Amino acid sequence: MTNLIINLLYCGSFILHTKYGQSSRPHNLKNGVAQSSVLAPTLYNVYTYDFPDTLFTKYVYADDVALTFSAPTFSQSEKNLTEDMATVQKYLSKWHLKLSTTKIVCSVFTSEIIMQVINSK
Repeated sequence: MTNLIINLLYCGSFILHTKYGQSSRPHNLKNGVAQSSVLAPTLYNVYTYDFPDTLFTKYVYADDVALTFSAPTFSQSEKNLTEDMATVQKYLSKWHLKLSTTKIVCSVFTSEIIMQVINSK
């Protein structure tokens, strides 16, 4: 099993195809596994098994993570988020991982916003 995983991680290659039927030469996969690999979610779970405990609740699907928490005030939410992001950044640095900053979304819901939505219906 170890040899299979090593081969999938280090012996992979890919070819780029354009919509005009052109193809590139084979390129070696430098890290990770192919996007469509059935092994990718399992390896991600193994690799991130030690994700740190934080104040927020984590929801994980494949290689995406959603983090949620609630607090009585916006300033408490901001404080919690700042602390948790520092914890996550320390973990990412330890394992030489980077956040995909183009995919990060932050949403804040307050009781006032929720009440406005309810009252507008």
